[in-house]
Amino acid sequence: MYVYDCWTQMPQQKPMALCIGKFDGVHLGHQDLLKATVQAAKKLNVTTAALVFYPHPLEYFTQQKVIMLTNLKDRCKLLKNYGVDEVFFVKFNAQLANLSANDFLQKVLLDKMQAQVIVVGDDFRFGAKKTGNVSLLKRWGNDNNIEIAAIAQRLYKNQRISTSWCRELLEKNDNLALTQLLGRQNLIIL
Repeated sequence: MYVYDCWTQMPQQKPMALCIGKFDGVHLGHQDLLKATVQAAKKLNVTTAALVFYPHPLEYFTQQKVIMLTNLKDRCKLLKNYGVDEVFFVKFNAQLANLSANDFLQKVLLDKMQAQVIVVGDDFRFGAKKTGNVSLLKRWGNDNNIEIAAIAQRLYKNQRISTSWCRELLEKNDNLALTQLLGRQNLIIL
């Protein structure tokens, strides 16, 4: 596990298959991203890595504490259990929040992470004011010979599985439904 206060502190990495997200709770939707990342890494014989932002970007923008389902240590353990070799926690701060979508792609994903494959959810947004989206990411990937995989959202009972839904179930003490969304027993630490 690597923790950086700022993305600029990250050393240049070796080539990798990279998934990006907050991965709080590591629910079934996250697990789909992880599975695709591990498969891509095996195909290319590269490291599997996850780029995780902390604290939750909502905390930065709203200045209010967001209840997390998993702390960084437990999240790292879960990610490694699902096949991730290296986990990079990068602090979500003003410098990252104000980084343009194109600069995020070039300076973080290409220059620092050396990503050969990037796996994200199909609703992934990035860059200042969320100006980057999957379409931009795919065009950029094509221009830079980087494979981009946007994984469709996982549904449960016709509803998108999300960390916020997991939080709601936890608050309602609905452990049965929570277990269905996590794909495992509730090992969540508040």
